[in-house]
Amino acid sequence: MKILNLTQHISTPDQQQEGVFEPAFKDDIKDTLTFSGKTPTEQDINERAISLTFQAKQAFMQNNLTNDEQTVMLGGAPYFMGALEDRLKKEGIESCYAFSKQEIKEDGTRVFRHLGMLKAPNSERDIKACPEIDNIGNGKVLNLTQFVASSELQEHGVVEPSDRDSIKTRLNFNDLPNEQDLIDRATELANIAFQDMSEKGINEDERYAMIGGAPFFLSELEGALREQGITPVYSYSERDVQEINMPDGSVEKKATFVHKGFVEGQAYSTEREIALENNLAPNEQSLRISQ
Repeated sequence: MKILNLTQHISTPDQQQEGVFEPAFKDDIKDTLTFSGKTPTEQDINERAISLTFQAKQAFMQNNLTNDEQTVMLGGAPYFMGALEDRLKKEGIESCYAFSKQEIKEDGTRVFRHLGMLKAPNSERDIKACPEIDNIGNGKVLNLTQFVASSELQEHGVVEPSDRDSIKTRLNFNDLPNEQDLIDRATELANIAFQDMSEKGINEDERYAMIGGAPFFLSELEGALREQGITPVYSYSERDVQEINMPDGSVEKKATFVHKGFVEGQAYSTEREIALENNLAPNEQSLRISQ
């Protein structure tokens, strides 16, 4: 089995043993996967997904791989993976992710041990029309990540869940999961989010969930949240480096991440558009990204 490496990084020897190979135009792929500057729009995300899919098709042709042999290894910005998975799927290309586990050697060195390849889930979900992201400032954003929201995120409407431990448990993967495990965890997290928002008195047309974590899990989580009428979003931040003059004359660089806006999850795009068409007036326009 051959697997095209559609990430920014060179594949490891373990991954290469499983059939992962590098594209001839690696730099072009790295450029397409790199997001910098302003918060990406839905159009930007989808155009990049189309571009990468085209690049993948070219690589398969160059390596004489038939349609039933086309698989890619993904990795990159979490808010981009759902759109990319969706576009690749439409072209008959399977997506998978490398699953690795961190280990600490006796000398304290941290290494990641490759445990296997994990195919992106292919479940069917009843996607509903969810709150528009341009209204996100009027609603509440439930923190569905493993980390406590910063004060900056809280100022943008992010609230903490009542049962953080249950969420962290379902977001943590110690062993290589199977597809059903991903589907079950996503469904459980969406149910927790729905119940939590109901108890907090958050209106159904103002429900958003900020997600993050393992890239191979997030598109499934996006779909599960949309089944509950909750819009999945990601925090888009940029690295800000400040130089601090120390008493001894040296300069210390301190890096912080500054929240720039929310990006709406783009997985299940076809089903999402059908839900919107059934819920919106024909001439109603929807803005997807909050700057």
